[in-house]
Amino acid sequence: MLSRPTVCFVLCEIQCKRLKRKKFAERRAARGFSAAQKLHDVVHAAAVKCPTVVFRVVSSKGTAVGTALNVSCPAGQKLTNGHNVTTTFCTRLGYWIPEIPRCVGELLMYR
Repeated sequence: MLSRPTVCFVLCEIQCKRLKRKKFAERRAARGFSAAQKLHDVVHAAAVKCPTVVFRVVSSKGTAVGTALNVSCPAGQKLTNGHNVTTTFCTRLGYWIPEIPRCVGELLMYR
């Protein structure tokens, strides 16, 4: 069995932890943070997607945030940035960075 001073000490520690958590939550709320805002940010980040890349040869069809694509042009065309292949990333705001260059030149058609 625990002695009375020990029980008081344990209860005081529990109360101190609760008070610290409450003060921490109050400080976060005062700075504009809330559980609802955090949930909104998570849901919004999951809903953001970059535009689908068309008229180019890509390494995958992914458009989710954080996706990296290797982009090239069809046979007979080249990228306007002078490279044969370029890598681009989907940002949290739904943009490809760096911007995907256009393809220029005559498209070769094979039969």
